[in-house]
Amino acid sequence: MEASTASLPARVSKDRKWVIALGIVVALLTVVTALLALSNRSMRQQILDSPSQRQTDKFGSVWQPFLSDVDQTLLILSNPTVYRFTNPMDADVLIEKSITLSPEQIDHINKAVGDKFMIKHGPGHLILCTDEFTGMGEAIGLARITDVFRTAGRSPLLKQSRTVSPEDLKNHNVILLGSVWVNEWSGKLPIKEDFIYTPSATIKNTNPQPGEEREYGPKFDSEGKLIEDYGLITVKPNLSYRNTVMVVAGIHSEGTEAAAEYATSSDYLKTLNDRLQQMAGPSGPPRYYQALLKVAVDNGIPTTISLLSVHELHTQDR
Repeated sequence: MEASTASLPARVSKDRKWVIALGIVVALLTVVTALLALSNRSMRQQILDSPSQRQTDKFGSVWQPFLSDVDQTLLILSNPTVYRFTNPMDADVLIEKSITLSPEQIDHINKAVGDKFMIKHGPGHLILCTDEFTGMGEAIGLARITDVFRTAGRSPLLKQSRTVSPEDLKNHNVILLGSVWVNEWSGKLPIKEDFIYTPSATIKNTNPQPGEEREYGPKFDSEGKLIEDYGLITVKPNLSYRNTVMVVAGIHSEGTEAAAEYATSSDYLKTLNDRLQQMAGPSGPPRYYQALLKVAVDNGIPTTISLLSVHELHTQDR
């Protein structure tokens, strides 16, 4: 009993040392965590105060949601479904499922396309492709939008539309290039839109304002070449309502290219920012909106781009 009593102070002393040591470790961890938080906050503030961030002011409210966020924006490039000519190295299973062209169709292709390499080497069959191509307008639009981020000192992440997940649209700012025809996620986001694409390849105006038409469609010349298209710049919330989604799209690829040019070219962008500023309320310019564009096309190249209308979009009760 005396031996046990004698060892008690030693155990108490040992336990006290452990408590003190544990307290020191906890205190050190608390200090380190606070220092890391302050460092992270300082780094973020440095980014926001950097010359590249200040330079983003010239892009105005159109790009503010994307350029003011230090997190990377997802830039989504559409994957339209197209057909291509077969070649001798294609797998047999693909050639077996290919579409055989008639002599009349081959003759039409030869006259329309001319003396091209792939035409001269047997354009007798077409294979369906769902993941290899994007439109010229989308590709040029990608270059324009990427340049905006480069100028602002940002680097977006590029993904194909077929690989986009609900998680992407829930947790990130996203820019989608291509309409619902080639970028299916563009039609699956929350908010009622005034301008919507129809199965007839037109844009329907569900809320026409004075002087506006109820439907807008492309025009072609006597040879079937596109001479007039329409584009849309749509800004709306993502699935979680915490981030922003921009859809840059046309009825045709030329309209997508024109919409991207309008959203990035300094003169056009100033016009759009000024229009949004004119629509500003107590909390500033509209956060969500659609801008409808009319596009003149010459030989597959957008020429004159006109801003027809800007509609503010309102979130629905969730």
